[in-house]
Amino acid sequence: MIAEDTLAQIVQRFEFLEAQMSEGSNDIAKLAKEYSDLKPVVDEVRAYQLLLRDIYDAEVMLEDEEMRELAKEELADFTCSAAKS
Repeated sequence: MIAEDTLAQIVQRFEFLEAQMSEGSNDIAKLAKEYSDLKPVVDEVRAYQLLLRDIYDAEVMLEDEEMRELAKEELADFTCSAAKS
């Protein structure tokens, strides 16, 4: 498994490239190549980070008696979704 800080660095580099391209850098072809290489990786990193947040939120909901069943269903859905990936 890749460390969270490594994932954050990948996203940070992607955002830096995006900013450089929008500013009209002189080396736009090189930036665009790296950007296009990183885009699918960053999309997956962001999806993974969203899943982690959703799991955390569902685990917090487990503490609420009224929300417990919904939280259990959501956690089961996350497990099924992860198994399909």
